[in-house]
Amino acid sequence: MDTKYIEIYINGVKLPTPSTIEIEYSDLDADSLRPITTGKLKRNRVRSNMQKIKIGYLLNTISDIDKIMKMIEPKDFSVKVYDNATGNISTKTMYAGNKTFSYIRVKRGIKGQGFKFNLVEV
Repeated sequence: MDTKYIEIYINGVKLPTPSTIEIEYSDLDADSLRPITTGKLKRNRVRSNMQKIKIGYLLNTISDIDKIMKMIEPKDFSVKVYDNATGNISTKTMYAGNKTFSYIRVKRGIKGQGFKFNLVEV
Protein backbone atom coordinates (compact mmCIF):
# COMPACT_ATOMS: atom_id res chain seq x y z
CA MET A 1 0.00 0.00 0.00
CA ASP A 2 1.27 3.45 -0.88
CA THR A 3 2.09 5.52 2.23
CA LYS A 4 0.07 8.49 0.91
CA TYR A 5 -3.00 6.62 2.19
CA ILE A 6 -1.85 6.96 5.79
CA GLU A 7 -0.28 10.44 5.65
CA ILE A 8 -2.10 12.90 7.88
CA TYR A 9 -1.54 16.64 7.78
CA ILE A 10 -2.75 18.95 10.54
CA ASN A 11 -2.91 22.60 9.49
CA GLY A 12 -0.50 21.76 6.66
CA VAL A 13 2.10 20.01 8.88
CA LYS A 14 2.60 16.28 8.38
CA LEU A 15 2.10 14.13 11.47
CA PRO A 16 4.84 11.59 12.07
CA THR A 17 3.85 8.25 10.53
CA PRO A 18 1.71 6.40 13.10
CA SER A 19 2.54 2.93 14.36
CA THR A 20 -1.15 2.04 14.07
CA ILE A 21 -4.05 3.68 12.32
CA GLU A 22 -7.71 2.69 12.26
CA ILE A 23 -10.42 4.48 10.29
CA GLU A 24 -14.02 4.40 11.46
CA TYR A 25 -17.09 5.86 9.74
CA SER A 26 -20.32 6.62 11.51
CA ASP A 27 -23.62 8.35 10.95
CA LEU A 28 -24.99 11.23 12.95
CA ASP A 29 -28.63 10.84 13.90
CA ALA A 30 -31.03 13.41 15.29
CA ASP A 31 -33.84 12.21 17.52
CA SER A 32 -35.09 8.91 16.14
CA LEU A 33 -38.02 6.94 17.43
CA ARG A 34 -39.08 3.35 17.78
CA PRO A 35 -42.84 3.12 18.24
CA ILE A 36 -43.92 0.43 20.66
CA THR A 37 -46.67 -0.66 18.29
CA THR A 38 -44.30 -1.71 15.48
CA GLY A 39 -40.90 -1.90 17.17
CA LYS A 40 -39.33 -0.58 13.95
CA LEU A 41 -36.81 2.22 14.18
CA LYS A 42 -37.71 5.45 12.38
CA ARG A 43 -34.24 6.79 11.89
CA ASN A 44 -33.51 10.48 11.40
CA ARG A 45 -30.01 10.46 9.87
CA VAL A 46 -28.54 13.95 9.60
CA ARG A 47 -25.10 13.06 8.23
CA SER A 48 -23.38 9.92 7.04
CA ASN A 49 -19.77 8.73 6.81
CA MET A 50 -18.35 11.02 9.47
CA GLN A 51 -14.72 10.00 9.84
CA LYS A 52 -12.91 9.10 13.04
CA ILE A 53 -9.22 8.25 12.84
CA LYS A 54 -7.71 6.25 15.70
CA ILE A 55 -3.95 6.85 15.78
CA GLY A 56 -1.33 5.08 17.87
CA TYR A 57 2.38 5.64 18.32
CA LEU A 58 5.04 3.48 19.91
CA LEU A 59 7.33 6.19 21.26
CA ASN A 60 10.45 6.28 23.33
CA THR A 61 10.70 9.96 24.26
CA ILE A 62 8.40 12.44 25.91
CA SER A 63 9.57 15.10 23.40
CA ASP A 64 7.99 13.07 20.57
CA ILE A 65 4.68 13.04 22.41
CA ASP A 66 4.96 16.77 23.24
CA LYS A 67 5.43 17.63 19.55
CA ILE A 68 2.25 15.77 18.55
CA MET A 69 0.29 17.14 21.54
CA LYS A 70 1.03 20.70 20.40
CA MET A 71 -0.24 19.87 16.90
CA ILE A 72 -3.57 18.55 18.20
CA GLU A 73 -4.05 21.15 20.96
CA PRO A 74 -6.40 23.62 19.17
CA LYS A 75 -10.16 23.28 19.59
CA ASP A 76 -10.40 22.14 15.95
CA PHE A 77 -8.08 22.15 12.98
CA SER A 78 -7.75 21.29 9.32
CA VAL A 79 -6.81 17.66 8.58
CA LYS A 80 -5.76 16.44 5.14
CA VAL A 81 -6.26 12.68 4.95
CA TYR A 82 -7.25 9.87 2.61
CA ASP A 83 -11.00 9.27 2.80
CA ASN A 84 -11.84 5.60 2.15
CA ALA A 85 -15.52 6.47 1.66
CA THR A 86 -14.82 8.73 -1.33
CA GLY A 87 -11.51 7.28 -2.54
CA ASN A 88 -9.92 10.74 -2.45
CA ILE A 89 -7.52 12.69 -0.32
CA SER A 90 -9.62 15.42 1.28
CA THR A 91 -9.39 18.16 3.88
CA LYS A 92 -11.74 17.99 6.85
CA THR A 93 -12.27 19.97 10.02
CA MET A 94 -11.53 17.70 12.98
CA TYR A 95 -10.72 17.79 16.67
CA ALA A 96 -8.61 15.55 18.88
CA GLY A 97 -10.70 13.25 21.03
CA ASN A 98 -9.50 11.16 23.94
CA LYS A 99 -5.75 10.86 24.42
CA THR A 100 -4.14 7.85 26.11
CA PHE A 101 -0.57 7.48 27.35
CA SER A 102 1.09 4.24 28.38
CA TYR A 103 4.33 3.79 30.28
CA ILE A 104 6.37 0.78 31.33
CA ARG A 105 8.88 0.26 34.10
CA VAL A 106 12.42 -0.41 32.92
CA LYS A 107 15.64 -0.98 34.86
CA ARG A 108 16.43 2.73 34.87
CA GLY A 109 12.96 4.05 35.71
CA ILE A 110 9.89 4.65 33.57
CA LYS A 111 9.79 4.71 29.77
CA GLY A 112 7.03 6.13 27.59
CA GLN A 113 5.74 3.22 25.56
CA GLY A 114 2.77 4.48 23.66
CA PHE A 115 0.49 7.36 22.86
CA LYS A 116 -2.96 7.05 21.27
CA PHE A 117 -5.57 9.60 20.27
CA ASN A 118 -8.56 10.03 18.00
CA LEU A 119 -9.16 12.62 15.31
CA VAL A 120 -12.91 13.15 14.96
CA GLU A 121 -14.64 14.93 12.09
CA VAL A 122 -16.66 17.97 13.12
